[in-house]
Amino acid sequence: MILAALGMAIRPTTFEQALEEADWMVQHGQRAEARALLAQQLERNPNHPLLLERMEEVDQVGAELDALLSLRRSLPGQGIRAERCRRA
Repeated sequence: MILAALGMAIRPTTFEQALEEADWMVQHGQRAEARALLAQQLERNPNHPLLLERMEEVDQVGAELDALLSLRRSLPGQGIRAERCRRA
């Protein structure tokens, strides 16, 4: 996981490592990367219940964040801050 923080590519060697890496990515705002990793694992393990569940969780986190940012943008004087938060 430290290598991922440095921006280096990592190929998880086990299914469990891939799930851990995806969790780390989500926690650090790398939802697209987490989703790509889970999609890669789904190619290797089609319809795996845990992978499908984790993919839904990643999508849910994204939807919740988008809703919060939208709400924040709708508050007076918060539009600029919301955009800065989205870029971070």
